[in-house]
Amino acid sequence: SDFGGPDAKGMYQLIDQDPGPSSPMTKKATARTNKRRGTTCCAGARSDLVEEVEMEPWREFVTGMLQSLTFQSAIAVTIIANAVTLGIETDHPEYPHLNTLELTFLAIFTVEMLLHM
Repeated sequence: SDFGGPDAKGMYQLIDQDPGPSSPMTKKATARTNKRRGTTCCAGARSDLVEEVEMEPWREFVTGMLQSLTFQSAIAVTIIANAVTLGIETDHPEYPHLNTLELTFLAIFTVEMLLHM
């Protein structure tokens, strides 16, 4: 069951039937999903009309690396370590290697951002 558009009184009507793949509601939901995924294929499009673009090998490698659990875990640990370092720096600014650590975190986050581009 789903809610349709408002009727003449501004009340929403309950729709009990499946709207089907060609209904405006399904097309809007598919368009939103495709927008989130970065794809442009439409619901009901013939697969022989959709051009598949192969990624360059290096881009495919980088994409796989960025999506790997190992890489994401390493970035999560880096974020936590950066937060701890900032906390230590707040209470003990005299520690000698904090600037080096900050520059290291900056380099890691910059490389990650460039890989995502």
